[in-house]
Amino acid sequence: FGLYWSVTSSHWEISGLQAVFVEAYGTAFFAFCYFAITHPKSTITTSTSTTASIAPILGVALAAITMGLGPLTGAGINPARSLGPKLVLVFA
Repeated sequence: FGLYWSVTSSHWEISGLQAVFVEAYGTAFFAFCYFAITHPKSTITTSTSTTASIAPILGVALAAITMGLGPLTGAGINPARSLGPKLVLVFA
């Protein structure tokens, strides 16, 4: 994948296009978890300690995504941080 890619050796061979789809899935799943938890009709946000209950749940979701995507692509699920520099290195 090049110099900037997070994972340099992996026993799974995936193409660049597959890596993009894997990262898009991880980002979409995390966004879904965030919006599902913070929705006004969510039962989690009706408790008195809203912030205290949302943060650990999002942390567990992020940890699960990282454990699943980490061996494949390094789990850079923030496209603004990970995709931009990789595109610059590919096309530079």
